[in-house]
Amino acid sequence: MASPLPFAHPADLVRADQKDDHCRAELRTLLLETSEELLGGHAARWQGALQVLGDASYAWATAAAGSSLGEEYSELLLVENLRPAGRFRRLLAAALNAVLVNGNWGEWLMLFLRLHLALFYLFGRYRHLPERLLNLRAVSLAERPYRSFSYRPLGFVLLAQAIGQLLAKILQRRSGADVADTETLQAAMGNWAPALPQSRLSAGRPPRCNICMGPAESVTATLCGHLFCWDCIASWCAMKASCPLCRASSPPQKLLPLLHYSSI
Repeated sequence: MASPLPFAHPADLVRADQKDDHCRAELRTLLLETSEELLGGHAARWQGALQVLGDASYAWATAAAGSSLGEEYSELLLVENLRPAGRFRRLLAAALNAVLVNGNWGEWLMLFLRLHLALFYLFGRYRHLPERLLNLRAVSLAERPYRSFSYRPLGFVLLAQAIGQLLAKILQRRSGADVADTETLQAAMGNWAPALPQSRLSAGRPPRCNICMGPAESVTATLCGHLFCWDCIASWCAMKASCPLCRASSPPQKLLPLLHYSSI
């Protein structure tokens, strides 16, 4: 009787995840380039939707195929209760993971995900939270599936860092409550301090962002001189290193935040 397949080593899981991230990034780039050809500079407004569309398309394709390109590259098989994972569970896990990656979540959830990552490096199970929730694990199909090293030291470092951030947030929240109590007391006693005149810099109107078409927040310039919100242009250049208006080269590290920008 043949021995059961061993569960995948964390290094193989990380390598498979990196390969899948690379494939998703390539698909996003193709979608962005296609939208640029069709819509021109207006394509930048739809970058978030295109990113979600690319991730969803990759999730559907890999669920239909039965394995992702990263799993094939690392010779892994996703299983549930030692049986190959069904398409529905694979698709549900991919959809939940896309929501966690692309969603604008609060700091507490990000801290929880960091704790989950520390547990992964400590125990070598469940690279992503949806896989833990759906009880999906990967087994190795390689001829030599075993590794002679461990990620546990990194797991301890991440765990200590997450605990430190948790304690810092608790202390910050308490200090914030003390400040709020002080401000409430001052308001009850009455505050007759004269209002300070508004500075001339704050009176200027911010420029219009060429992506969201609203007032630019944290005004940022590309090498070609076009102005955007920091969040808008940084997320665009992370997927495609070019200006969405003139298509000039614009690496993310060359973006220039304009502090204290004023149009007057």
